[in-house]
Order: sequence, then structure tokens, then C-alpha cells
Amino acid sequence: MKVILGQRIPDVNVGYLDGASSPTSVSLREVLGKGTHIVIGVPGAFTPICTKRHLPRFIEKAPMLKQSGFDQINCIVSNDPFAVDEWRKQIDPDRRLNFYADGPMAFSRWFGLTEMLPEHLHMGERSKRYLLIVRNGVVQRVNMERTVIEFTCTGPDGLDAKITI
Repeated sequence: MKVILGQRIPDVNVGYLDGASSPTSVSLREVLGKGTHIVIGVPGAFTPICTKRHLPRFIEKAPMLKQSGFDQINCIVSNDPFAVDEWRKQIDPDRRLNFYADGPMAFSRWFGLTEMLPEHLHMGERSKRYLLIVRNGVVQRVNMERTVIEFTCTGPDGLDAKITI
């Protein structure tokens, strides 16, 4: 399937650590079912673009984005919950964003948001770099980079304006 405007969020589970030593599972349909959400898809924790350019801008602008009407900013990462949580601790210790592990890529695959990365990166299949705006469980906006090494249309720029979706 391919992500399209007006499409409902699938009932797929992602994982996270919340102070526990074992992962907790939660349905993205439940997480994104009420309110207005930013969903950021990234290919991996600790990767250079995600760590140094992509996520820091969202973390910095999170208070402004929430004031403009976004209820939550969620990051979906194609890694296991343990790696995602360690990464989160380093880049977002104040928990401005919600981080979810999509190791099996159930969410990304359901929406057709995966790709095989070039062999020289040694990463295999990963999530594409994308940005979704979801209101009450329905996709309102889709921005997707051509490749995971690009960062042109999935940042927070322009999202802090008054929401009219």
C-alpha cells in the first residue's frame, strides 16, 4: 500500500521503553487517533543526518509547534526499542518528542515507506525519511524525501504557522 491523503492510520504496534527494562507495545492507531500529530519517519537511531540535522530542529521547535496546535510530535525509527531509547536519551533528554521503535517496520511497510539502502551503507531495508501530519487518525499531509540522505522537505520549517488542515 502507498500512503495517501485521507487514509486512516493502520492498527500496527510499535515499541518504546518507559523506564522499564522490557519494551512496551502500543498501537499507532491509538496514539494518533485523537488530536493533531506530527509524525517523523527516520531510517535509524544514531545516523548522522537524523542525529545532527533532522531531529534537533524538531526538538528545538517543539514548544512553538505545540503552541501552534500540534498535540504531539512523534518519531518512528526503524530500530529496536533499546537503541531508540538510548538515542532519545542523548538527543532529547527533556522528552519533547515521543520516540517509537518500528524495528519490524510494520508501520513503514504498511504505508510503502521503506527502501533498500545502498550496499555501502550496510543498513539493508530501512524506513524512508518522511513527515506526516495526522489529525484524528487520518493522514492530512505527506512529505517524503527522495532518498534517506536528503533533508529538504521533512523538517519543521513552515509547520509553526497557524494550522489550517
